[in-house]
Parts: sequence; C-alpha cells; structure tokens
Amino acid sequence: MAGDPSKAQPKGTNLQQAFEVAVNTLKKGENKQAASQFGMAYVGAEMALKGNVNSVDESMGANLRQYMWQCAMYRAACLTTFETNKELQCALLSLGCCVTLAQEMQDHAKLLESLGLTASLQNRMSQFEESLKVTERLFKEAKGSGKQDLEQIGMVHRGKALCGLQRFPEAIELLNNAKKMASAAGTKRAEGDACVGLAQTYFASGDKAKARKSANLAMALAEEENDIDRLNLVSQLLSSELNFAS
Repeated sequence: MAGDPSKAQPKGTNLQQAFEVAVNTLKKGENKQAASQFGMAYVGAEMALKGNVNSVDESMGANLRQYMWQCAMYRAACLTTFETNKELQCALLSLGCCVTLAQEMQDHAKLLESLGLTASLQNRMSQFEESLKVTERLFKEAKGSGKQDLEQIGMVHRGKALCGLQRFPEAIELLNNAKKMASAAGTKRAEGDACVGLAQTYFASGDKAKARKSANLAMALAEEENDIDRLNLVSQLLSSELNFAS
C-alpha cells in the first residue's frame, strides 16, 4: 500500500498545517512542545481515518496512514532527546504505533526502520529481553528482504542487548560478525557502530585492553568518514561510558 503524507488532507481537516506547526516548533528546539503537537496531529489523522471510514477512499486512507507514521516517528524522535522514563516510555509507544502502521501499509522498509529504532531504545532503557525479541523479528524481516545492511544493524542491537544481560561471549561473537559483515560491504559507519558495541561489551566483561582496541578502531573509522559530528558523537560515547577520555 503506497501513500503520500503530504496529500493527507481529507475535507474538513487541516492536517498539513498541523504538521508544519510541529516541524517549526521542533526547529526552534522546543522538543517537548513539538512532541505534543506531533501527537495531536497524529490523533487528528486517526480521527479522520476512523470517523470517515465509509467516505475516505483507499488512496486517502493510505495517505493518512503514511502521515500518521511520520507524526509518530517525529514524536518519538523528540521524546528520545529526554532522559526521563516518562518521555522514553511515550517514545516507545510511538514507535509501537510506527510498527503497527508499517504492517498495515505493508511497507517493509518502514517496518524494518521502526523495529530497529525500537530495539535501540529498549537497549537504552535496559529492556534487554524485550530488545532480543524485537531483534529476532528484525532478523527474520531483514533476511526475507535480502537487505544485509539492516540485518547487520539488527546484529548490533542484539549484541548490545546480550551485553546488557551479561551474556558476553554471545554478544562478542555477534558483534564481531556484524563488524566483519560491515567491513566486507565497505560501510564504515556500520562497522564503527559494531566496534562501539564491542568496546562497550569488552569493557563490561572486564577486558579493558580489548575494549580500548575496539574504541580506537571506532574512532579511526569515524575520522575516515570525515564527519565532525559523527566523530564527536563517537568520542563522547566512548569517553562517557568507557572512561577513555584520556
């Protein structure tokens, strides 16, 4: 089922303006307010879809679902900028909506993206068992699509979940496989993500020498990308979590 979120404008609604207002609020850095506005825009589209089920044609229904997916994804992105459990739980609920909508639309790319972000957030919230279940599904969906890059992303998320559960040998094996896969494909960012996961896992298991080696490789890969924002992100992550500031 296709659809265009920019055309989600049933008669009597003002969904496009609502979305534009939320985006402008986000651009101002007012993330909490923007999250609320994206949520209201989502509800407006949901009401239009449910309340006009007999009058909304199939193409408009597809447009509305794409619009709702977009709103839920933006809302989740806004909420994950906070560290409080309330906001992160709301972000997880928004990502759950993204998964459901992607299934309804039969949009495989959006489904894989939604599952990957869900697993990542669950790891961040120490919901490691839940993350393992999501990554298992992500593996199956990615393999079915033949998208090796998404399979590799799922391996990294799963490796981090295993690390959180202190299943270190399994995590290290999986993250090493993810690193090799990314290296063979020439995707430096994906390889770097695997190296960050390895550094975190080695450090948590008590092997600081291997942790530092993986951290140094992650930094080298970030430097090769010639992306200062990426370099700063990797540097901050490693220095804060692994105490490798010096």
